[in-house]
Amino acid sequence: MKLLSKPKLTLYLLAIFVAGGVTGALISNKLRKPDYSVMPPAEIAQRIHARLHSKLHLTPEQFQVIDPVIEKESHEIAAAHRAVSDNILGIISNAHAEFIGTLTPEQKATLEKMDADRRDRYHKMMPPP
Repeated sequence: MKLLSKPKLTLYLLAIFVAGGVTGALISNKLRKPDYSVMPPAEIAQRIHARLHSKLHLTPEQFQVIDPVIEKESHEIAAAHRAVSDNILGIISNAHAEFIGTLTPEQKATLEKMDADRRDRYHKMMPPP
């Protein structure tokens, strides 16, 4: 069996390293959790404005009419997102209230910790308006 030269061995190891890095990056991108936090209305308005500008090529005069509508829309979107999130938290709380009586004390403590963690995540994702 013929041994590899140092440059070839180095090249092969480098190729394996790069392939591993690319594979890891692709896998971590697939496993990343989506961000469900609510954007502030100003950021929502900015994104809508930019999208309309890039797709419709609106004039400044048109934006004078459209920008107040976008501003109103962005506040409505943020409020709707908050309302849906509040509703989901209520559904989860009601479900837990229905079955908490069947849990052991240890299970109750774990569920209460889970609920506290969920509330903390919610408050981080949903800053006050």
